[in-house]
Amino acid sequence: MFNNIGVVGGVQISPYDLGYDAGTQAVWVLDEAPGRETDPIIYTANITPVFDYTEMQRFGIQESALPKDSTIINRPPDFITVDRGAAIGIMTVALILGVLVIILIVQNVALTNTRALLTKNETLYRSVVEGQTEMITRFRVDGTIIFINSAYARYFGLNPDAAKGMKFRTRIYEEDRDRVAAHFASLRSGAAHRTIEQRVVLSDDNIRWHRWDDHVICDKDGTVIEYQSVGMDITEQKEAEEKIQGSLQEKTVLLQEVHHRVKNNLAVVSSMLEMQAIKEEKNEPPHVAAQIREAECRIRSMAAVHEELYRSDSFGVIDVQHHFEHLAHDIICTFPDAAKASLVVKAETCTLSLDKAIPVSLIINELLTNVMKYAFTGLTEGIIDIQMQCDGAKTVLIVRDSGGWVSGRI
Repeated sequence: MFNNIGVVGGVQISPYDLGYDAGTQAVWVLDEAPGRETDPIIYTANITPVFDYTEMQRFGIQESALPKDSTIINRPPDFITVDRGAAIGIMTVALILGVLVIILIVQNVALTNTRALLTKNETLYRSVVEGQTEMITRFRVDGTIIFINSAYARYFGLNPDAAKGMKFRTRIYEEDRDRVAAHFASLRSGAAHRTIEQRVVLSDDNIRWHRWDDHVICDKDGTVIEYQSVGMDITEQKEAEEKIQGSLQEKTVLLQEVHHRVKNNLAVVSSMLEMQAIKEEKNEPPHVAAQIREAECRIRSMAAVHEELYRSDSFGVIDVQHHFEHLAHDIICTFPDAAKASLVVKAETCTLSLDKAIPVSLIINELLTNVMKYAFTGLTEGIIDIQMQCDGAKTVLIVRDSGGWVSGRI
């Protein structure tokens, strides 16, 4: 088929093929080969119609209109006609891309779920943090703020977003700066949590007391990278504590004065009784002076209790060991035979309240008075042993002397 533009298709006779076939048949005839008589003689060449695919498309010629066994040239390759190696390569690449797409889809789903969970946790965290009345902040080791909650922002008059990048606790009261520096140094050296009470100077130069609970945040190597602090204003509490301390100090001074005055008044009464005893010694009967001195010793015993309380750090109890030693010495020294007596006191672990100290002191006075009167008569020396054993709610007082006069338990 031909047209005025180009060749669509047709048959092409090769001179070589025609010459080859003619020569072959001539050889058969000349050789008179047996069996060749039945072979047909070829008068035309074995030809196949050939058509150009591009021209067929241009003229709209369908393949079904072509002669049987026609060959179509310049046909564009399709997937089936692509080279086998190229096809395998394409399939391999497609498979790899498919696997990568599946992996990306799975990772994207996991990332989406993780992001949703993080968003939920962050929302929950912020709702908890923002709902607190305490001031909450996070800051780096150099003091740069990275987060503050609403309470912190309201207290210091800051914008939460603008506060990021500012320094934390920049206006520490001058006298507290060294203590705050030592506080954070201890956190960096291994303490995970510490609490500090300090003063801060607000923008209006007002000084307020704060209590901060500081926690460290470390990286995977254990290095401190951030701090989280929760603080509250305790100025009113501090002022109340100062008032209480002042009131306690006043009451302490008052109680000291009370015990001092009681002791002095008892001492005055004791002195008056002593003067009366001296006067009565000149009169008859002589036992009146002795009775007056016994009353004087009882008053001294009570005065000794108030003396101990006056000198004690606690007005609720007295130290028995020291009190017994002092009381026994004062009682023994009032007798002429005081040099004969050696005193042993064992009551290191015991204390007595005021309501018990006075009657116990009076008992000690009576026992030691009897010892000094009667136990060492005719002896050159003697031992007085005073012990108190305290075991919970049970207290035992033991007084013994080597003269055999007094040996008792209370």
